[in-house]
Amino acid sequence: MKTIPYNGKTMSLLFILFLLSFVQLSYAQRITRQYNNVSFSAALKDLNARQHKYTINFVYDELEDFKVTKSIRNSNVPNAIMQLIGFYPIRMTQVENNIMVECTQKSTFRYKGRIVDERGNAAEYATIALLLPIDSTIVGHGVSNENGSFVIPCNSRKVLARITYIGYKTVNRIYNNTEMGIIKLQPKTMIVKGVVVKGDRPQYKMLSGGMEVAVEHTLLSKMANTFEVLSLLPRVSVDGQKISVFGKGTPIVYINNKRVNDNNEIVNITPDNIKSISVITSPGSEYDAEVESVIRIRTKERRANGFSLRADAFGKYNKWMSDYELISARYQTKKFEIANSLWTMGTHDGEDNNLITDIYLPDKHYYNDQLIHLDTNNRFLSEKLSADYSLNDSNSIGGSYRYYGMLKGRTNSVSRQDVLLNGMAHGSIDQKEVMKPFLSLHQADIYYVGKVGHVGVDFNATYYAVKNRRNDEGFEISKELGNQEVHSSNRQNSDMWAGKLVVNIPLWKGNMSVGTEMSKTDSHGTFLNEEQLVPSTKTDIHERNIAGFAQYGLVLNKWTVGLGVRYENIVRDYLSDGVKQDDVSRKYNNFFPNLSVSWNKGNWNWQLNVNEKIHRPSYRQLGNFMQFDNRFLYEGGNPTLQPEKVFNVETMMLYKWLNVSVGYKYLKDVMEWTKYIYPGKEFAYNTSLNFDHKQLLYASVNVSPKLGIFRPTWGFNYNQQFF
Repeated sequence: MKTIPYNGKTMSLLFILFLLSFVQLSYAQRITRQYNNVSFSAALKDLNARQHKYTINFVYDELEDFKVTKSIRNSNVPNAIMQLIGFYPIRMTQVENNIMVECTQKSTFRYKGRIVDERGNAAEYATIALLLPIDSTIVGHGVSNENGSFVIPCNSRKVLARITYIGYKTVNRIYNNTEMGIIKLQPKTMIVKGVVVKGDRPQYKMLSGGMEVAVEHTLLSKMANTFEVLSLLPRVSVDGQKISVFGKGTPIVYINNKRVNDNNEIVNITPDNIKSISVITSPGSEYDAEVESVIRIRTKERRANGFSLRADAFGKYNKWMSDYELISARYQTKKFEIANSLWTMGTHDGEDNNLITDIYLPDKHYYNDQLIHLDTNNRFLSEKLSADYSLNDSNSIGGSYRYYGMLKGRTNSVSRQDVLLNGMAHGSIDQKEVMKPFLSLHQADIYYVGKVGHVGVDFNATYYAVKNRRNDEGFEISKELGNQEVHSSNRQNSDMWAGKLVVNIPLWKGNMSVGTEMSKTDSHGTFLNEEQLVPSTKTDIHERNIAGFAQYGLVLNKWTVGLGVRYENIVRDYLSDGVKQDDVSRKYNNFFPNLSVSWNKGNWNWQLNVNEKIHRPSYRQLGNFMQFDNRFLYEGGNPTLQPEKVFNVETMMLYKWLNVSVGYKYLKDVMEWTKYIYPGKEFAYNTSLNFDHKQLLYASVNVSPKLGIFRPTWGFNYNQQFF
């Protein structure tokens, strides 16, 4: 065997060989291909066969109709697929090295054709709109590719196709067949003397307390659903149907001035029907003092299109199967609309958790290592009937009724606890729990939005009734520590009446909004533990909330100033076994001021917002109860808990496609979930406690530049806690 000495030249040679092998390995995954009018499925199959790093998953027949003409140069597989997608309604999802490609618009028909100019050359980026011949309602849209070809999913058998292309005459043609063939364009003569017209529609527009994002005529209108649109907005994140705003928590959502009480209502709004979405991160005095963020979805003007029926189905498999089915019927004219929707949803999921509890006593140290497996299976049902009528262009009335309930619910919990006492094995506990919840909810709403002369009026009222039931069974089996059973049941009936009136009055160079908000809530609950490990309770809660507010916005040249104040008077009476509990009952009388100053010049926009908010403890946080989790861990309420006050300063800057915001929060008497040793006992106790203060610093940068036909979006968020 010959040994190679490790001198400098040898080391350099080995490094060069290593570098060459690394470069060769890297470029082995780069793709250079030319596709000329081939099916999308064939192109994906070809990409999958020419590399081994990624696995491309797709349904062959689903993508067969989409033709691609594209030159790929030295691209990795994900970028190559995105180039092939172009303007097609196709979505790519990547999880590590697995890629899923699917059509986002599931429809009965697909209109296909090719657009050429007067010389027979492909007309790339021509716009095709499919409309109903009866009333010109848009039912599909698309853009031609490099070969002039297009494919547009659509559910209508007969359509009016409108094709537009810069420099050519608009084509309007009715089709009864999905095969539209070759469409030849004719040039349009235009004579313009000494005039240069340039336009750039701003995607972001600043408004008091936040921003408005245009959806109509943007790529956002081509997303698969409204939740995908929301996820692309600055500072907004979406997890399933859970929406949050960075730095401001869970927002309240409105659709055309009507508050959304269940995010399933957002499913019925399609992106191509949305005009704009406002993200308000510093809400004014017209909103509840506990609200820190608001999202308002504004849809396009309603078109008369008679009767329509829609059905949706969604399935997801992730170890378990979950599903969602919706069917809705709608009849509408230019002034009247009535709609009914029925949906059912089944969820099946689980968790595997490891919970470790250390309990340090003066002469003992308990160490409890618990492995917990949860399996939850629920099914929900909801029906909503709504109607509204436009009295004229400025006044409309409407109402709705909604039922929401749980058809079945069950959570199984299996756990194993290994307990050490002072470092020595003390015993093992096998624990099984079964939780059976039930929910029934009824909600009725009425509203009026209109104008009386120059004065705007916005009124809405709600009645809300809910029944909650839950039965729990728990079994602990331990040879060393003994067996134990826990049976408990919880019942709660609640109802609420609420109303809100806002009047908008033009005043000098601005607008004054004044209003009032009132609500009345009554709740009766019982908790029973058969073994009396924790005390049984019977509680009644009565709450009255009266609020008044005023907000004035003044426009002075490039400056806009908003100033408002809100007053809230809240009385919460808490009764246990019919006796009022003064330590838990609360009375709140608070003023909440807010200030907004903004400046704009051309494409530059700047805004400063200062406001005060409050987070009041819930009755569960205040409740004088104790919940059994296991023999070493309990949780419960804290009747002495005080609300936390929130002082917030936020500044925002917009410039064309750039959005920057920076904020600071100071939370006084902050509420935190805390664990400690229960006095005189040998178990840990979880509850909420007040601490003096906490500070939060956050910043967000969002960029969405236009690069040719593409509009990529990047978002950067940063937050820092000082506790």
